[in-house]
Amino acid sequence: MLKKLYKKQIELLPYVALATYIFIFPHSSKAIDTDRPDFTETANVVAPEHFQIETGYTFTYDHSHIQSKSSHTLPESLIRIGLVEDTELRLNWPGYEKSTLVDQHRLEGFSDLDIGAKTNFIRADRYLLSLIYAVTMPVGTEDMTQNQISPYTKLI
Repeated sequence: MLKKLYKKQIELLPYVALATYIFIFPHSSKAIDTDRPDFTETANVVAPEHFQIETGYTFTYDHSHIQSKSSHTLPESLIRIGLVEDTELRLNWPGYEKSTLVDQHRLEGFSDLDIGAKTNFIRADRYLLSLIYAVTMPVGTEDMTQNQISPYTKLI
Protein backbone atom coordinates (compact mmCIF):
# COMPACT_ATOMS: atom_id res chain seq x y z
CA MET A 1 0.00 0.00 0.00
CA LEU A 2 2.74 2.44 1.01
CA LYS A 3 4.84 1.50 -2.04
CA LYS A 4 1.87 2.27 -4.35
CA LEU A 5 1.45 5.66 -2.69
CA TYR A 6 5.16 6.48 -3.22
CA LYS A 7 4.92 5.32 -6.83
CA LYS A 8 1.99 7.67 -7.54
CA GLN A 9 3.79 10.58 -5.89
CA ILE A 10 6.96 9.91 -7.88
CA GLU A 11 5.00 9.71 -11.14
CA LEU A 12 3.63 13.21 -10.48
CA LEU A 13 6.93 14.68 -9.27
CA PRO A 14 8.34 15.74 -12.70
CA TYR A 15 5.10 17.49 -13.65
CA VAL A 16 4.83 19.34 -10.34
CA ALA A 17 8.49 20.40 -10.55
CA LEU A 18 8.07 21.64 -14.12
CA ALA A 19 4.88 23.58 -13.40
CA THR A 20 6.35 25.16 -10.27
CA TYR A 21 9.53 26.22 -12.03
CA ILE A 22 7.77 27.65 -15.08
CA PHE A 23 5.69 29.99 -12.95
CA ILE A 24 8.33 31.00 -10.41
CA PHE A 25 11.52 31.62 -12.37
CA PRO A 26 12.23 33.71 -15.49
CA HIS A 27 13.21 32.12 -18.80
CA SER A 28 16.58 32.44 -20.52
CA SER A 29 18.07 31.60 -23.91
CA LYS A 30 21.47 30.69 -22.43
CA ALA A 31 23.19 27.62 -23.94
CA ILE A 32 22.86 24.33 -22.04
CA ASP A 33 25.23 21.46 -21.23
CA THR A 34 23.53 18.08 -21.30
CA ASP A 35 24.26 15.60 -18.55
CA ARG A 36 22.53 12.36 -19.51
CA PRO A 37 23.16 9.52 -17.05
CA ASP A 38 25.05 6.55 -18.51
CA PHE A 39 26.43 8.85 -21.21
CA THR A 40 28.83 11.76 -20.83
CA GLU A 41 28.32 13.87 -17.71
CA THR A 42 29.54 17.45 -17.65
CA ALA A 43 31.16 19.22 -14.71
CA ASN A 44 28.93 22.26 -15.35
CA VAL A 45 25.78 22.86 -13.31
CA VAL A 46 22.49 24.48 -14.27
CA ALA A 47 22.41 28.19 -13.43
CA PRO A 48 20.38 29.38 -10.43
CA GLU A 49 16.70 29.92 -11.20
CA HIS A 50 16.90 27.64 -14.28
CA PHE A 51 15.96 24.04 -14.88
CA GLN A 52 16.73 21.44 -17.50
CA ILE A 53 14.86 18.24 -18.36
CA GLU A 54 16.67 15.51 -20.27
CA THR A 55 15.03 12.31 -21.48
CA GLY A 56 15.87 9.45 -23.79
CA TYR A 57 15.35 5.88 -24.90
CA THR A 58 17.94 3.11 -24.85
CA PHE A 59 17.84 -0.20 -26.69
CA THR A 60 20.63 -2.66 -25.98
CA TYR A 61 21.36 -6.03 -27.50
CA ASP A 62 24.17 -8.25 -26.29
CA HIS A 63 24.88 -11.52 -28.05
CA SER A 64 27.64 -13.65 -26.62
CA HIS A 65 28.49 -17.35 -26.74
CA ILE A 66 26.74 -17.95 -23.43
CA GLN A 67 23.54 -16.01 -23.81
CA SER A 68 21.95 -13.06 -25.54
CA LYS A 69 19.99 -10.27 -23.94
CA SER A 70 17.98 -7.35 -25.19
CA SER A 71 16.52 -4.48 -23.19
CA HIS A 72 14.51 -1.31 -23.66
CA THR A 73 14.56 1.61 -21.19
CA LEU A 74 12.28 4.65 -21.36
CA PRO A 75 11.99 7.66 -20.53
CA GLU A 76 15.41 7.92 -18.79
CA SER A 77 14.50 11.24 -17.20
CA LEU A 78 16.97 13.57 -15.55
CA ILE A 79 15.63 16.81 -14.07
CA ARG A 80 18.28 19.37 -13.09
CA ILE A 81 17.32 22.47 -11.11
CA GLY A 82 19.78 25.28 -10.41
CA LEU A 83 19.55 26.09 -6.70
CA VAL A 84 22.42 28.49 -6.01
CA GLU A 85 25.66 29.39 -7.79
CA ASP A 86 27.63 26.16 -8.41
CA THR A 87 24.93 23.76 -7.08
CA GLU A 88 22.02 21.97 -8.72
CA LEU A 89 19.34 19.55 -7.53
CA ARG A 90 19.10 16.32 -9.55
CA LEU A 91 16.19 13.90 -9.94
CA ASN A 92 17.15 10.89 -12.04
CA TRP A 93 14.64 8.20 -12.97
CA PRO A 94 15.52 5.66 -15.68
CA GLY A 95 11.84 4.71 -15.86
CA TYR A 96 10.48 1.50 -17.30
CA GLU A 97 12.79 -1.31 -18.40
CA LYS A 98 11.97 -4.51 -20.24
CA SER A 99 14.73 -7.12 -20.57
CA THR A 100 14.56 -10.46 -22.40
CA LEU A 101 17.15 -13.22 -22.02
CA VAL A 102 17.93 -15.95 -24.56
CA ASP A 103 15.62 -18.42 -22.81
CA GLN A 104 12.82 -15.87 -23.22
CA HIS A 105 12.87 -15.15 -19.48
CA ARG A 106 11.66 -11.58 -19.04
CA LEU A 107 12.28 -8.97 -16.41
CA GLU A 108 10.27 -5.78 -16.59
CA GLY A 109 9.10 -2.95 -14.43
CA PHE A 110 9.85 0.49 -13.05
CA SER A 111 13.31 1.37 -11.72
CA ASP A 112 14.41 3.13 -8.55
CA LEU A 113 14.70 6.94 -8.27
CA ASP A 114 17.94 8.85 -7.59
CA ILE A 115 17.73 12.13 -5.67
CA GLY A 116 20.85 14.22 -5.24
CA ALA A 117 22.90 17.27 -6.15
CA LYS A 118 25.94 18.32 -8.12
CA THR A 119 28.36 20.97 -6.83
CA ASN A 120 31.29 22.68 -8.54
CA PHE A 121 33.99 22.88 -5.90
CA ILE A 122 37.11 23.74 -7.88
CA ARG A 123 37.00 26.39 -10.61
CA ALA A 124 40.30 27.65 -12.04
CA ASP A 125 41.02 29.09 -15.51
CA ARG A 126 40.20 26.15 -17.79
CA TYR A 127 39.61 23.58 -15.05
CA LEU A 128 36.37 22.65 -13.34
CA LEU A 129 35.90 19.88 -10.80
CA SER A 130 32.46 18.78 -9.62
CA LEU A 131 30.98 16.23 -7.28
CA ILE A 132 27.66 14.43 -7.71
CA TYR A 133 26.26 13.06 -4.48
CA ALA A 134 22.96 11.24 -4.43
CA VAL A 135 20.80 8.55 -2.89
CA THR A 136 18.96 5.80 -4.75
CA MET A 137 15.47 5.42 -3.31
CA PRO A 138 13.97 1.89 -3.55
CA VAL A 139 10.67 2.78 -5.22
CA GLY A 140 10.91 0.47 -8.24
CA THR A 141 8.88 -2.64 -8.93
CA GLU A 142 9.94 -6.04 -7.60
CA ASP A 143 12.19 -7.08 -10.53
CA MET A 144 13.94 -3.70 -10.81
CA THR A 145 14.48 -2.39 -7.27
CA GLN A 146 17.56 -2.60 -5.04
CA ASN A 147 15.23 -2.87 -2.02
CA GLN A 148 17.47 -0.53 -0.03
CA ILE A 149 18.55 3.09 0.13
CA SER A 150 21.94 3.36 -1.60
CA PRO A 151 24.09 6.51 -1.40
CA TYR A 152 26.74 7.19 -4.06
CA THR A 153 29.16 9.87 -5.25
CA LYS A 154 30.84 10.68 -8.58
CA LEU A 155 33.82 12.95 -9.13
CA ILE A 156 33.67 14.77 -12.46
